[in-house]
Amino acid sequence: DHNFLSQELKSDYFRYCEELQIHSIIGDRYCTPKMAAYILSRENISDAINKYLRVKDIVKYDYSKNKPVTIKKFTKFREMFNAIIGFIFYIVLAILALSPYLLYKFLSSEDQLEIVSKLTLPHILVLIIFSIVLLYFAVLSLISGLKPTIANKFCNLPSKNGVHIDL
Repeated sequence: DHNFLSQELKSDYFRYCEELQIHSIIGDRYCTPKMAAYILSRENISDAINKYLRVKDIVKYDYSKNKPVTIKKFTKFREMFNAIIGFIFYIVLAILALSPYLLYKFLSSEDQLEIVSKLTLPHILVLIIFSIVLLYFAVLSLISGLKPTIANKFCNLPSKNGVHIDL
């Protein structure tokens, strides 16, 4: 009761606190209250939040339909094409991550134990760093290939008993 806020500022302050709570629950400070209401009214809230955070850049809330929609419309063919190309790119990068060792092994006539004994710590560190970086980019390519599929699943998540929370 004893604070510096006037009655007019108290309502704005409480509204600001509610917005901060929504942003902290969802994990995105640009999440609109309508999108947060959609996410929080889904059957599996944690799954809805995870999907939203993956596809937030290609999903927006359509106020006329009162539900989220994808920014670009993807056909089933395009979704499958993106997923297949992302998987192929993932496989290629994963193979490239192991390529220095595999190329040396196949091109060398030496025994495998001799190859391992000639590797020094800098060689091993470079191979490990190269492999980690390529596998990281491979996983990113796989996730970006699956984004349209995840976005469509997010837009069609079942609600909890048909309940819709309106903020």
